Amino acid sequence: MKKLTAILAAFALAFALLPAAALADMTLNVGAGQPYATIQSAVDAIAADAGTGTYEIVVKAGTYNETITIVQKENKNIIITGESGAIFKGNIVVDGTNRHMGTDTLTIQNLQVDKSGTTLASYVYIINLIKYAHNVTIQNCAFIGDDSGEYSFAIQAGSSGGNTAYNTIVRNCTFRQLDCVIQARCHGLLIENITTSDTNAGINANNSTNVTIKDSTINAVAPDYAVRLGENGGVTENINLVIMNSTLSCPGGDAIVFRASAVGNVSISDSDVIGGILNSTTNTVTVVIDNSYIQGTAVQTNYASFTITNPRTSLKGRDTIVTAGVDPTFTIIIPATINLGKLQKNTGLKSQAFAVEARDVVIEQGKRIDVSVAGDFKLACGAAELAYSLYNGATPAALVGNNEVFTSFAGARVETGSVQVDTANIQFAGTYQDTMTFTIAYH
Repeated sequence: MKKLTAILAAFALAFALLPAAALADMTLNVGAGQPYATIQSAVDAIAADAGTGTYEIVVKAGTYNETITIVQKENKNIIITGESGAIFKGNIVVDGTNRHMGTDTLTIQNLQVDKSGTTLASYVYIINLIKYAHNVTIQNCAFIGDDSGEYSFAIQAGSSGGNTAYNTIVRNCTFRQLDCVIQARCHGLLIENITTSDTNAGINANNSTNVTIKDSTINAVAPDYAVRLGENGGVTENINLVIMNSTLSCPGGDAIVFRASAVGNVSISDSDVIGGILNSTTNTVTVVIDNSYIQGTAVQTNYASFTITNPRTSLKGRDTIVTAGVDPTFTIIIPATINLGKLQKNTGLKSQAFAVEARDVVIEQGKRIDVSVAGDFKLACGAAELAYSLYNGATPAALVGNNEVFTSFAGARVETGSVQVDTANIQFAGTYQDTMTFTIAYH
């Protein structure tokens, strides 16, 4: 709030504003000095809330080493967003409450997961989707496993015993120093634009169905695999695996492995497969390979048929798309006081100019910054009142009414305004004062 007074000297006060990163029915901030000290406490608050809708947990800079359990509930969509400087060293368990047809969603994004500095002695799933966890998206995250790289799995989507996950998306993530990137028993698995390095194994799809891998680079170390399908026993549901514009690499080993229970269709297009395709299935697997490079051996048996069209004799490589995000930033400077000085009755109109300035403006094309003003436009001295007018522009031109936009900025500039008093309306001596409230909105 800015004061208009006939006593105080004027000085400027700056505000730096950013638009909200996401729209949510409720935003819960986690970190030192925030309403929630731990991520789990924010999750618990959402669970206890009687409402429904979208809840965003914003994880501020800091180190978080906790085991988080998220119980999915219908009509409660949760977003966990890591801000710059937030390091997560714990584990996340997502409990789908045995509702494979749930429509609620969970998004984990922009999180730096770092298990370095530890040496695990047994297998650990950093993100573990159990009990029919559903509609989970993990995006824009970086995973670093433990120092041994032997026991850490980044993501388990579904577990043994029939606890299948449903509709899992992993996109725009990096993985390194892991034993396995993704272990999946999942109906509906999209893996998009991921990169793995210094990992033993890539994607272990087990008895998953409708799996798509696109725009990804998955590196593994022999005798492990880049992608493995099926299990050692039993019969899986139809795989329906699609691999597009990706590099699957396991030099000296097998990049793609079909285990005994694998069955279904596999499509590989515009991709590089560095390492063999090993077929150990006793079921029918149909593999169609188009415009792809296969460096190793594709093992064809009575149970697997390979159709290869437009084979390439060299690596295709992958295009690298360079992206950058620039947040809107700006500083709006509004005077804290406007001093009309000493007024005398019947000396005409008295005006005082003031400036509202936009500095360091970096906003999106087509967007603007609106500065609005509210007030009753009456100077008060006890019960006595003295009306004044507010104008925008270098010269008095247009009266700005209550809650109207005083000016809009699309770039750095200064807008001059003025306040004006008719001294004929003065009835009493004294010190008069009023408060105008300026609000700033980004559109």
